[in-house]
Amino acid sequence: NFCEIWGFHTIAPHTDMSLKYTNTKVDEKVALVPTILQCITCDVRCMTYSMSFFGWDQIGGLRVNSNNTIPSLVAASGTVLGEILVWGAVSDETKGDRFNSNVKVEKGLNETAQKWVSSIVGTEAGAGRTFESSKMRVGPSHRLKGHLGSIYSLKFWKNGIYIASGSDDRSVRLWKLTALENRDRENTNLQNDIKDKGDFIIDSQSFHSYTLIWTGWGHTARVWDIAFASSPSNADPRCDSLPILISAGEDSTARLWSPLTSEKEITYPLRGHRCESVWSVDACEGIIITGGNEGCVKLWDLKSRVRTFRTRTAFDNLKSSMVNLPVPKDKLVQSDSTPTPNQEKEFYSHTFDKYVHQTDSKSSTKIKKKIAQKKKNNSKGQIICGIEFFSDRNGEMANKLLIATRAGGCFSLNLLLQSWEIHNNWDQFVFSFDDAKIMDLDPSTGSCIGVHPSGERVLVGTTVGWIVIASLSKNGDTQKFAFSCPSYRPAQSISWIDCVNFLVFYACGAVIWWQLDSAARLSAPKVLHIMTLGTSGIPLCHAFDSARNNMFIGDSRGNIAFFNLNRALASGDSQDTARNPDKILSRVHDKEHVTGITILVKSGVVLSVGNDGCMHQSRLDHGDLRKLIRIPIPNVTGLRHVWNVRQPNGDESAVIGGYYGNDFVVFDSILGYEFLRISTGGRQRRQDLFFGFANNSRKNSFLYGAAVVVGHKDGSNSINFHFSHQFNDDISDFGCIWQKQDINEFYSIGHSVHSERVNDACWVDCGQSTYLLTGSNDCLVKLSKFENDQFICVAELPPHESCVRGVCSSCHKDSSVSLLVTCGGKLSMEFYLLDHQTTEMSDHCTASINSNVSFLCSYRTLAKSTIDHRMNIVRAIPLLPADSRCHLCLAGDSDGLLHIVVISELGNSRGTTIGNLFSDSGRPVLCIDLLRCYDRILAFVGTTSGDISVWNFPGTVAVKDGNCGLNCLKGVMPHRPIFVFKAHHAGVNDLSVGSSPMSSTPMNFCIYICSVSDDQTISICTLYISVYSSQLCLKRSCLTVLQCASDSPLNSIKLVLDQSTFHQIYVSGHDEQISLFKLVTIEDGQPQIKFVSSSPLGTDGSCLACFHFTKQGMPSRLIAAVGGEGVEILSLDFDIIHAAKVLTEANYLLITAGAGFSADSGLITYEDMPVEYRDFCDPSSLIDEPVKFQQFWIEFSRTYLYTTPHRGYNILDEWCKRTISSLRSNIESLDCPAYL
Repeated sequence: NFCEIWGFHTIAPHTDMSLKYTNTKVDEKVALVPTILQCITCDVRCMTYSMSFFGWDQIGGLRVNSNNTIPSLVAASGTVLGEILVWGAVSDETKGDRFNSNVKVEKGLNETAQKWVSSIVGTEAGAGRTFESSKMRVGPSHRLKGHLGSIYSLKFWKNGIYIASGSDDRSVRLWKLTALENRDRENTNLQNDIKDKGDFIIDSQSFHSYTLIWTGWGHTARVWDIAFASSPSNADPRCDSLPILISAGEDSTARLWSPLTSEKEITYPLRGHRCESVWSVDACEGIIITGGNEGCVKLWDLKSRVRTFRTRTAFDNLKSSMVNLPVPKDKLVQSDSTPTPNQEKEFYSHTFDKYVHQTDSKSSTKIKKKIAQKKKNNSKGQIICGIEFFSDRNGEMANKLLIATRAGGCFSLNLLLQSWEIHNNWDQFVFSFDDAKIMDLDPSTGSCIGVHPSGERVLVGTTVGWIVIASLSKNGDTQKFAFSCPSYRPAQSISWIDCVNFLVFYACGAVIWWQLDSAARLSAPKVLHIMTLGTSGIPLCHAFDSARNNMFIGDSRGNIAFFNLNRALASGDSQDTARNPDKILSRVHDKEHVTGITILVKSGVVLSVGNDGCMHQSRLDHGDLRKLIRIPIPNVTGLRHVWNVRQPNGDESAVIGGYYGNDFVVFDSILGYEFLRISTGGRQRRQDLFFGFANNSRKNSFLYGAAVVVGHKDGSNSINFHFSHQFNDDISDFGCIWQKQDINEFYSIGHSVHSERVNDACWVDCGQSTYLLTGSNDCLVKLSKFENDQFICVAELPPHESCVRGVCSSCHKDSSVSLLVTCGGKLSMEFYLLDHQTTEMSDHCTASINSNVSFLCSYRTLAKSTIDHRMNIVRAIPLLPADSRCHLCLAGDSDGLLHIVVISELGNSRGTTIGNLFSDSGRPVLCIDLLRCYDRILAFVGTTSGDISVWNFPGTVAVKDGNCGLNCLKGVMPHRPIFVFKAHHAGVNDLSVGSSPMSSTPMNFCIYICSVSDDQTISICTLYISVYSSQLCLKRSCLTVLQCASDSPLNSIKLVLDQSTFHQIYVSGHDEQISLFKLVTIEDGQPQIKFVSSSPLGTDGSCLACFHFTKQGMPSRLIAAVGGEGVEILSLDFDIIHAAKVLTEANYLLITAGAGFSADSGLITYEDMPVEYRDFCDPSSLIDEPVKFQQFWIEFSRTYLYTTPHRGYNILDEWCKRTISSLRSNIESLDCPAYL
């Protein structure tokens, strides 16, 4: 529970060392030397988890008082016991105690700083300096108690009057410095005293104390960090005194509070990090910045987040984003006619016909009575049958809302004026095209509406199959027409495609495409297509590709039907003929409603969302719709909408709308940015939503409106209209919507890889594109695209039930697809296909909406497995011949069993596969590597016992009738390993295998088995193999062990055999370093291991993957990906590695240099020398002009003396120290010491 005060001074000469605490800009070439000045310890000994300071300028640096003394510094520390200690880290030494002049202050920072300055004034940089720092113990001035757990964050605010704290008791608290009772004499001067000096807080414990004034509950886990932010409005001066408090917690959210005005959160939590914890939060100039443990920084716009908060004392200038508008009452229409018995029977037939034929007359009577009673109850209130936003501005953004009722009412709401317009009843004086007469239509049969794109008319669908066309124009047109398609009812929904074409969805499982005759206004619409789904579901949504004339329809049973309408026209069938879909994807959304479909134009991917909370991707492949991948969407319980949004760079992405409880949320599926969150009160309410992006330079500005119907006890209805901020300013100019610095475009800094430890990684080469496949303890598998030396996009595969322990890939030579394999908990393996050709075509498409990854099948064991049973590692290798498109996969589990599976790229209809089990040693398998040797595959298996076993599996397959499995392997399956050796005294954490031919005979080769373990050793077993009659024969083996290869346990190893330079071994471990070793091979001799170099890492190196990256016009280099707490990418240039190898092995080092060697230090060369330089190089000028001669060379020498040499001098110096001998040249400009 202490703090240290440090001072910094420069090492540049001729620096003013006087005591000045100012904001001087230090030259980048000038180094800063730190010195500890004072250590202040609080008397209360306790483990401190957080600390905050007040008194010094947090941004501009240290400011001095008028009397040239250091101002006071107050420290607040949060302890593990839930107590906050406020104490003086630096006190004002000029006055002693404010209220007790007899108390003497110990030697303070001001005196210490003077001694420190005196110790360095007049001395050369880094020479002869002696200084002794001071120590000080102080007692706490205030002790704040109230938290029930450890305090992880503290912040001062408002000149130290307020202290905010966050704890692991899930609360956020605010404390205020107030005057004690009977001490009001000090309360009046509280603001002025603290504004001038922080020492008032330290000295005023007898008159003032911090009091808990507010507690915020909302986080469901620990609160890690808090921050204060100023009010987002400057219009009201009262807002400056009302802070916004932001907290970040372990529940992966950041929350906003107004502690002085509200006990609850002022807006919905900020959810965007896909990780367990949001560790840090800060705010600056209206921008909230949050950092999560997945390695990403998210930016949020504060003003748009608090727009819904409004009180009487503050934020009056912010308009509310929700208004409640009562729906007008239905007009009472007198009618002499009543429904005929046939009409009433027709109305009720769709409800109880299925019961009439299955029950007796008595039960039928009961059903009729119940329906009649329900009708009677409903007649007391207003029932809305349809609600939809529309525009009367020729296709611009919606500016009106239309509502139709089951009493025939039709009302439109002007969103700008928030006023209602009452139209003629849609059910009165309707002309029937079918019967050519005015029909008596029951308005209680209304079920749905669809507004024309021009806003001039509306279609109203009924449960009896009639579709009514009603006018909404103000030109006096009151005509209404009705049409129907016999035997198709009831109408479920209506959707317009363009101004003349529309779709009607029927509950009987059909969708009819109708077309209006634009020339003849009084003619009946004609049927273009009748599309029947052929499933038990009800059609709910659609997507139409006008370029290819393809229709995709989703139903209520999780199915997606595909219709190629060009084939229907080419077949010559009648337009009234119902046609079945060309393809049905069954149970895409697990028997849940498919609620939204859209098409990505560039990649051709069909995206669908449903009530199962997942986004499904499918694609047309040569006219056949096939499934790709199904991705669960976090933080939602049901999805309702999906929009295809084009990014500023031309990429396409999906914006998804769904429910989180009763809240409707719209967010970007790639970045996780939450555009809006509104409370609907329940997903079963009638509601509609429009949402759009700007169409000008502000690519990511957005506008939204949502209307939710609220029913009241008296039978009336009202509309809760939610709208974006400044909606009323100018709805037609979408780009004028306020958006702070296009915050959405810069919302995410960095790419999220994983929020927990990365267990395995592998590179996937797709020709021009390269991907990194990673698996982590967060149950996720991600495919990251590596381009221009960085990851530019990330694709997420479906998560596992438990942690992902192993990932791998396999690809046939010159193949267009790669097999991706993942494994993890419950002994599961998942197989995917990565399409190279699609990858090349969609290099600039966003990988999160990828068209190149498709699900192949899953592996499940026949025996029941638990969450503790897991696959620890998996590796795959292609089988011969290549046209078989088969791969062999081998996985090891925690029970010591090997699972072998043969996978075909063609997949199977079941979607699952099985394999065989082999027992190794009974100890858990930790690592596996596979190596092809002619027509056999050697598997190398490392276990927790430190043993490595070698298995011999068949490497060719014979496909029978298109089926591929273990029974198709050519050769005998092994029953036991062919070779076992003891590699380590602890478990084998990782191994890597390579083969090299022997020069003596072509049929002989060596296999190098490299492994690492917790025993800090590198083990290399060399197997000498000969081939006789297609049989592998082990001639002999030898074991090489490098002891103490690291100071800590080693986790991963990778062997790279390179004949052009040297054989390389890369290892990483808990010492957070990656080390390079050289493998020296000797013909018929034991190999040797030599250390080459090492580089520090920011992770423990739990996995390691290497890849030779070749770019056109550039030399080949090796890219190493090291996984742990994140992924680090290292680039290794072989030219540099080779040069380092030569330098390391050199006996002599000859260095030559010219005048240009000093140019990188900033010195001028001959070409830039002044004219006087050549004149004064002549010694005779010393006689002719002695004064000018001496002045010139003095200044010239001083320039060389005071110029800091560049790093090259130090590098050469280090090289010379490491070499045995060196020869020194007398060439100018090289000032490097010689070693003989």
